Amino acid sequence: MDKNKVKEMLENIKSVKEFIKELSLEENSLLTETGSPDYSLDEVLTESAFDEKETEFRQYALKSEVKNDFIQGAELERGKYLHTDLSELINKFLGEDYINISFIQSDDRSRFHDDTEHFGLVFKKIFTKKSYGTIRANNIDNCGKAARAGEVIQIADEKCQINVDLVKSKCLFYSGHSFVGKNILFFGYNVIENPFLVELFNTYKPAKILNIVPIGGTRSFYDNVD
Repeated sequence: MDKNKVKEMLENIKSVKEFIKELSLEENSLLTETGSPDYSLDEVLTESAFDEKETEFRQYALKSEVKNDFIQGAELERGKYLHTDLSELINKFLGEDYINISFIQSDDRSRFHDDTEHFGLVFKKIFTKKSYGTIRANNIDNCGKAARAGEVIQIADEKCQINVDLVKSKCLFYSGHSFVGKNILFFGYNVIENPFLVELFNTYKPAKILNIVPIGGTRSFYDNVD
């Protein structure tokens, strides 16, 4: 090939590389400022397990549009798209006064669970006001029989403990602020697919439950949520 022709081609390639570098810097700057729009937050229309006259239930699926990955916790920073969307959803349905309940289950670990666990920790930090609670569960996937909620044990003026059993003690155990007649924000698990959670909230009825279920790649906590 002619020497001058090669020189011209190399100069063109160099220009393209510099242009790509500029675009990459612009992309990083834009994502840092606004966050990524590569997610969906859609309401799931499903038959509720609760009497809507007593407990208003709404469920949303939060899905990453990046294959095999979940949304990074940094996307929850104030001013980014996801933070804005979630804040508007929470405030519109629950208002400012709600109890943020976290769900902890013994489960096989995977990258998806690691990503969503980290996201859940950031979610809890950002969207917890002053009232919160934790639900711990053991082997609740094998729960075909009817569950039974125990009595409320008061541990402080506004805090309580509630046990939900099947065969063994503490299959599901709630600890936190009392939620009867109050609004609940529940992230990370499909509430209505679990009879222990349904029994808990049907026995001790909240006013409203906003259930946000994370879905990533080909996996979710419950694959039938779409």
